Amino acid sequence: MVDNVNDAQAGRREAEVPVAATGGPLGWWARGKDFLAKVREEVGRVTWPTQREVQATTVVVIVFSLVMGLYLFAVDAAFNKVVEWIFRRLGGVA
Repeated sequence: MVDNVNDAQAGRREAEVPVAATGGPLGWWARGKDFLAKVREEVGRVTWPTQREVQATTVVVIVFSLVMGLYLFAVDAAFNKVVEWIFRRLGGVA
């Protein structure tokens, strides 16, 4: 009884029994079928975003990418100017 309580508290399912308890190469087909059945069950539980949500998050990603691109361009240009100044100051050709 205590084991069942501990299993339930740990989030384990009692009804979940390995499909191919013997393992080895002979149980791969059954394990594969079991895996695909669980995948289908899990995909059915997914809450898919609406088209409006997808569009909104896409716009956010595009705007954020543009802003970060401009920021990195500015930082790169500033570092370039600093490096050119250092080279000129040390007598190199820039």
